[in-house]
Amino acid sequence: MPLAIPGRMPGASRLRTLADITAPLLRSAVIATWCFVFVAAANRLSGTRLQARPVS
Repeated sequence: MPLAIPGRMPGASRLRTLADITAPLLRSAVIATWCFVFVAAANRLSGTRLQARPVS
């Protein structure tokens, strides 16, 4: 059974269920994904900076 259904049973609205149940579960996944994207972008940037010629 999805976790949102038991959250709605006591009478919580969809927005309250999203804020209290769904968002905390997604927070760690979003942070981990952001970290992976940041590291990949940083690696590409550092490689590009090493290959670039100095501006004269």
